[in-house]
Amino acid sequence: MGEVISEQSTPKHRANSGLIILCILAVIGLGLIGSWYLYHIQNSKVESLAQTKASLDKQAANLSGQLASAQSASNISTANWKTYCDHYGNLCFSYPSGWSLSSNHSDIAGLSGLGMGTATLTNPSKTLSVSYLDDYIKDDFPANFIVNSVTPLDQAGKGLIALGGYYVAAGGHFPLFTVVNSSTDSNGPSTSNKAGQNITTAVVPLFEYSYGAQTALGQFTISGKNVPTTEQADAWFNSVDGKTALAMVKTFASGSTYTGKYLNIPELGIRMKLTYNTQDAYYAIRNSSVQGQPPYVLLSVHSLDQYLGCTTSQNNDGVAGISTFTKGETDPVYGYYGKTFPDAPLINGRYYFVTGDQYDCTEGGASALHSDVRGDFIKAYSTIEAIPKN
Repeated sequence: MGEVISEQSTPKHRANSGLIILCILAVIGLGLIGSWYLYHIQNSKVESLAQTKASLDKQAANLSGQLASAQSASNISTANWKTYCDHYGNLCFSYPSGWSLSSNHSDIAGLSGLGMGTATLTNPSKTLSVSYLDDYIKDDFPANFIVNSVTPLDQAGKGLIALGGYYVAAGGHFPLFTVVNSSTDSNGPSTSNKAGQNITTAVVPLFEYSYGAQTALGQFTISGKNVPTTEQADAWFNSVDGKTALAMVKTFASGSTYTGKYLNIPELGIRMKLTYNTQDAYYAIRNSSVQGQPPYVLLSVHSLDQYLGCTTSQNNDGVAGISTFTKGETDPVYGYYGKTFPDAPLINGRYYFVTGDQYDCTEGGASALHSDVRGDFIKAYSTIEAIPKN
């Protein structure tokens, strides 16, 4: 009977063993599938996070670039800039050293002291260009001009502004700053324009200024490179180029405007303010023939050195001279000094004043420049002061 039982139970044990193996394999398979699924999910998350990080890194780099550009644009310094002066229009502006400058001055035949001045400048990277002309012939053309900003130019003359904006044409967008003080056309750029305004028909942007006894039109424009979109054109005004252009146009001034520089004359312990016309001034000392009186100071500028009659030394008068007088003193030519020079400063018991040469020391070679320099020296007498003690 035991043998019968043994024969009947053997297949049953084998069946149970097979079922167990299948269950184990199923568990292992599910584990592998689960592990693969979890690995795939985790790997996808890692890849997604890596992509997100790369995108954020790119954005951070872009923002860092924008910040660096904005910081550079906000730190435009004019400390070491050069100055260009047009002595016909008696107008000046400053520009960064290292820029190329091409200028021309031409006298008008038969008209002493009258002429025309032009200047073109370009920065080293060729991304900014300047155009200046002091006697512009009116011209216009159909165009679409979008105003970006309107900036008053206090030093340049009454009512002048720097108009920022860009032309929109088939070739792109052309951002620029230009000086205007009145519109030469009902639809042209003018001081009445507002930011965002669209001028559908623009004229060549001009400014009006005094040209001797008459009125003339001039042009002073600083242009950036052509860009394809309005967004890029607007962004240009916050770029280094845009801020540099604005800083340049803000220096546009009359040649008679004081620069903040002084001519120091330590022999007398005095100094005098300089203008754009006289910023390259120098002097010579001539001792007085009257005992007890201070020496004369003879003045000139290096821009007139090519004219021998304008150079100054102990034996040559130059363009102008600084003299002194005491209270109540008179002169056969000037009369009562105190009345002729009411703003003469009193320094160490003596009043100081400036007189100009009697004749054009350039003999007609540069009459306009000579007149501007001479006039600025004479007008600056009220700025004479004692050299400050450190």
